[in-house]
Amino acid sequence: MNITIVLGTARKERKSERVYLALQQMVSEMADAEVVAVDVRDYSTSPETVPNWGVGGSDTTPSKWKEVVEKTDAFLFILPEYNHSFPGEWKILVDSLSSEYAGKIAYIVSVSAGSFAGVRVADHVKTVLIELNFKVPKQGLQIGKVGESFAEDGTVTDEDTKGRIQKFIITIVE
Repeated sequence: MNITIVLGTARKERKSERVYLALQQMVSEMADAEVVAVDVRDYSTSPETVPNWGVGGSDTTPSKWKEVVEKTDAFLFILPEYNHSFPGEWKILVDSLSSEYAGKIAYIVSVSAGSFAGVRVADHVKTVLIELNFKVPKQGLQIGKVGESFAEDGTVTDEDTKGRIQKFIITIVE
């Protein structure tokens, strides 16, 4: 199995990067899988979009993202909730392809600084992923109070959060 973990925000001082680092380590340790880490900062370099079917789109121009997608079986999209929705740079990235997502599994990992754990972003992004032909399982992972539950290096400092992440990883690799 090939799992790609995507950090879906390019904001400065993003606390969701802590979750990204933790999941890279924990999935690598717990899963018999190749794990690829994708930071949207490195893949979405322009605010302009080209339809995937248009001149210069993914049908005519290979991209680093397309190469990753072709090799991936399951995605873990780490998405902080911004204004009740998802980050724009993540949407630009996923909009660059379409048919390549058919049959790929997409897990939503919603995060927030507060106690609601990004539940609104999870609800909002699910319809986008389905429209893009991803398979979206019921189980996802919601993590609130990121600043309190993770050290800057991605170490999980809250045992309850660590246990929930471990259970989540077990469900995705079974």
